[in-house]
Amino acid sequence: MNSTNLSFNNIAVLIDGDNINAKNIESILAKVSTLGTIACKRIYGDFKQGKLTTWDDISLKLLLEQVHIPAYVKGKNATDIALAIDAVDLSYLDYDCFCIVSSDSDFSILAKNLRTKGKKVFGFGKSTTVESFKVACDDYFVMDDTIPPEPSNSATKPTPSQQVTDTFFTQKLAMNESASEPPIARVMPQQLKQNTALLNACRQSIQHHRKNNGWSNFSKVISHLNSDYPKISPKNYGYSKWRSLFNQIDLFETQMQNNLLMIRQKPSQNKTKNLPTDATTLTQEQKLLDDIYEIFAKPIIKKLLTKNQGWLHMGQFGSELKNKGYNPTQFGFKNFTKLAENIAILKVKRQPSVIMIALRT
Repeated sequence: MNSTNLSFNNIAVLIDGDNINAKNIESILAKVSTLGTIACKRIYGDFKQGKLTTWDDISLKLLLEQVHIPAYVKGKNATDIALAIDAVDLSYLDYDCFCIVSSDSDFSILAKNLRTKGKKVFGFGKSTTVESFKVACDDYFVMDDTIPPEPSNSATKPTPSQQVTDTFFTQKLAMNESASEPPIARVMPQQLKQNTALLNACRQSIQHHRKNNGWSNFSKVISHLNSDYPKISPKNYGYSKWRSLFNQIDLFETQMQNNLLMIRQKPSQNKTKNLPTDATTLTQEQKLLDDIYEIFAKPIIKKLLTKNQGWLHMGQFGSELKNKGYNPTQFGFKNFTKLAENIAILKVKRQPSVIMIALRT
């Protein structure tokens, strides 16, 4: 992600006062200001006692809103809870970006929650922060707690403000600002189709938000990918946007429905008409298999299975598949019974008056 292309209208900076050294905050805010407009700056902690009393002057200077959390019980994370509650409340307003300044791994769930709401989340903390918080953020910046030492032959001593401004940040994730770093080469479509981790993440995210007609809300799918698969990004494969990546994979299709962009996995098309798809090929139709498992997991179907000792009427099964957009002819079969007989996870039994189907165990 190139920070020069980012411009957020309302950024909320939430600072864990129990976890952050005051000398770093000015350079943190300078960094945040490059991302857009800071509309909220809050610092949380017990400001009546201990080390946090040192924040008074710098809070006044930088216009930080102090949220006083009395430490009634030593060792309890009241500060973390207050910060998290405020963040969730603010997420329902017009804030489009959250900067969480802390090295506390407890904020991993908060970061994930904010991202599911479509917010960008940036973390600022120490290099020793556990990985779960780092990957839960869109990007995580590592802070150096030490002020760079003065050179022994320096003729002039830098001012305190210059020292603070010189605090170093090490980028750990995708916010590439170094012009010397070469761009990632685009991965070709054939290689993308062989990337099991990527395809599984895409399919499962689409499956999670799919409606009866097989289509899923594109923005919800992307939010699901960002929150549940934070290490998978289109930029890892040389693409700037998820839509471009989906188009290159060519296993998915998009269309506008009621002013919403929708996505689904393309229905399988047999290249040779009238030639049935062999059983081995059908075992690779992951979307079809996922849909079958979903059918057998429906509460109403479970009741029928219990009633019939694990068996389901073929007519009911065919109706369920048809509602999901399937037609047996797309696989080269004249009816759902013939299709089911060639799917390895299913077993079919014919009775004098009815045909039954069940999952193999």
